Amino acid sequence: NLDVLREVLTAEDGSPAALFVEADAAGMARGLGDLFARPEAKARLSEAGRRLRDKYSPARMCAGYEALLLA
Repeated sequence: NLDVLREVLTAEDGSPAALFVEADAAGMARGLGDLFARPEAKARLSEAGRRLRDKYSPARMCAGYEALLLA
């Protein structure tokens, strides 16, 4: 649960990804249990994850750096 990860892994609607504190197995278990109990939360996080995957894909990141370097 680092600030930089919280910034990068926040969905466009401002909701954060599921972040866990290192070595907090109980906290991670609670978070996973919450996802299993709330399918809508799981679906929302899954969709947000797909959008982040696309946003930070290697091809898109390389194209962005290339555009900066050639500007």
